[in-house]
Amino acid sequence: MKKIAWICLLMVIALISKAQDCTCMDSFLWLKETMEKNDAGFAYVLKQKGEAAYTAHNREFETKIKAVSSGHQPCTDLLRYWLQFFREGHIWLAPKFFDEPSEKSKEEISRRSKNWPRHAYSEKEFNTYLSTLKTPSFEGIWEIEPYLLGVKKVKNEYLGFVIKAEGTPWVNSQIKFIIRENNGNHTATYFTREFDSVSINSAKMKGNNFMDLDYFPFKRVAHLYPDSPTDVDTKLLNAEKPQFLKLSDQTVLLRIPTFDHTQKQVIDSVILANKKLIHATPNLILDIRYNGGGSDFSYNELLPIMYTNPIRSVGVEYWSTPANNKRMLDFLDYPEFSEEEKEWARKSYKTLSENLGKFVNLDTSVVSITSFDTVYAYPAQIAILVNEGNASTSEEFLLAAKQSTKVKLYGNTTFGALDISNMYEAVSPCGNYTLGYCLSRSMRIPDFTVDGKGIQPDIYLDKSVPKTDWITFVQKQLEAR
Repeated sequence: MKKIAWICLLMVIALISKAQDCTCMDSFLWLKETMEKNDAGFAYVLKQKGEAAYTAHNREFETKIKAVSSGHQPCTDLLRYWLQFFREGHIWLAPKFFDEPSEKSKEEISRRSKNWPRHAYSEKEFNTYLSTLKTPSFEGIWEIEPYLLGVKKVKNEYLGFVIKAEGTPWVNSQIKFIIRENNGNHTATYFTREFDSVSINSAKMKGNNFMDLDYFPFKRVAHLYPDSPTDVDTKLLNAEKPQFLKLSDQTVLLRIPTFDHTQKQVIDSVILANKKLIHATPNLILDIRYNGGGSDFSYNELLPIMYTNPIRSVGVEYWSTPANNKRMLDFLDYPEFSEEEKEWARKSYKTLSENLGKFVNLDTSVVSITSFDTVYAYPAQIAILVNEGNASTSEEFLLAAKQSTKVKLYGNTTFGALDISNMYEAVSPCGNYTLGYCLSRSMRIPDFTVDGKGIQPDIYLDKSVPKTDWITFVQKQLEAR
């Protein structure tokens, strides 16, 4: 079973296709047809909510969409709201305005860029000014690839301006975003590559040297402040690769930010390099917070470490359509896939193609059982840190890990996006949208569902335990036993 999944309700996707002229209704009809024909969760949600509810939902949105006369954002918002009828996770819609400039829009982009507002500044004076600041704030020099941006407070607004923007239409000193205070909170307007505006509901500092504008993460790169506990935690959480730390003679920490298939070899190598220490240390903290999923193969080397008894896993059924089955052929071009995995994809494609319009179990049974020859003495206690950012394959991993008598989950309830899984993409005929939808449903349905509920921790870390202190808190608990 392979789950390559991403939770990206607002995911920024780069498309290569060239947009044609399309109405919002054209996009809606494509979106509706694609979901009805290809999404593995469509029939399930229709059974849950009823055809009458779906008909009323469509009627409501058709009326609203007909009223959209112009503007990309109003249409995008409506289409995304329409999708919420099906589920919260494992579904997303990415608009074209985050894309590379299209041939058709280059002249318009050039015109916008020429007249774009700027913040005139002297690099020397700006750096001197920043060096005088004692308290961390939005002001500073920040990086979000491919941009290097300065932020300066002007009157009651924080202006984010371009310092470097290689490979983009943006040039030095142009205003990239504006942060405003709104009833004690901060909101912002962010301008995309093609100079379209995006409303940011939340602009906030994370520690002294990190900043988030909704789903845009920024890192301070100049005039750094001393790391706060939040910064240490943020660095760990923002790490793109697995991290291994020895916290004490009794406890080691393994941070795995993603189970994406491209990270499997990296995860395996980190585990192999530290295997002796792991099996010589009483306690292991496994931090998978905000791990949104990936491939089941990526966590295979973790299972022997925590194993105490046979692990039972319930499989999935794939919804077979010509569009969906193409995903198996796509796997053949993945350089990170082994020949064994590619052979699985070839056989799966053949089986699926012979069963169009059906749900197909590609395994030999509903339940697979995994056993290992050794139960290691150490680690004797394994604490897995989880939160609302865990979904998909990371939740599949937790269902397996929870079966070990060594394991306890600490944190908050996970997101709940596992029952309908195995994501794939479809590009609209006009090239102005990409839809992320699902190819499979779990055979746990309806007896044991995760979607919309999540997986609860064994030990809930309430708000009196700051998120930046989770690792220290859990370490103390483990070492007190």
